[in-house]
Amino acid sequence: MHFLRLLLNEFSPMANSNREVIVGNLNNLVDASGLTDSSFSNMLGISLRKLKYIKSGKINLSLKDIELFADFFGVSIGTLSRANLKVNPNLRQKLFEKYRNINEYKVHLEKTPSIVYAIRYYLLNLTEFENQLEVKNIRLFLEEKMGWKYSSSALSNSLKRENDKIKIEPHPSKKGTLVYSKR
Repeated sequence: MHFLRLLLNEFSPMANSNREVIVGNLNNLVDASGLTDSSFSNMLGISLRKLKYIKSGKINLSLKDIELFADFFGVSIGTLSRANLKVNPNLRQKLFEKYRNINEYKVHLEKTPSIVYAIRYYLLNLTEFENQLEVKNIRLFLEEKMGWKYSSSALSNSLKRENDKIKIEPHPSKKGTLVYSKR
């Protein structure tokens, strides 16, 4: 009971930093799962709008929501509220194994992962990405090697949002074209 009271106190207006930690951890776990927000909200039975509000910190998480997220990812509430949570880079595979017998979940986990996942958990780990590549080459590489299809514009926009991990430069010979590589 003492733990529950402490946890509920953490969600008082004075505990914004803890809410921010939990929201940040939730965002990192969703990204590492490769699930789109739409798939994730469907799997948990919550509305996409509510999920987006939670992920942006616009609404407070209820204890029920925190328990739901913790249970889905197989972590404790204490772990979810811990700063600097280390996310397992194989989380998507672990979730697939955990939910392989639940067809409604398995369908979502077999879909093409989110672009954020493809970039952070696949592309950034490739030695080929140490060289400068155009978006069309990255798109073709992801499609041919992994079967993941993304539009060039969506991929380009996502790569630009990862500018702390990805170097973006003008193409050396093609005017108006950018090349991307790992920092």
